[in-house]
Amino acid sequence: MREGRFSSLLPEPVARWVMTRGSTGLPKVIPVTETHLSQILSVGARVVVNYALKRDPRVLETGVLNLNFPRR
Repeated sequence: MREGRFSSLLPEPVARWVMTRGSTGLPKVIPVTETHLSQILSVGARVVVNYALKRDPRVLETGVLNLNFPRR
């Protein structure tokens, strides 16, 4: 993968290496492509807004959406 031989695992070259959160064990570093990153951004934004609207529809009135994670 690091030497550019990506086709056995991915449909396009590696754009970035990202670390998982480790929610099912130890964190892992995985390769991602430009297509994957663009999909994460477009879908992720819709998920966040949908979640916020379901929790409190007034989020659209204030125009403020706090995306900070709690400390715990």
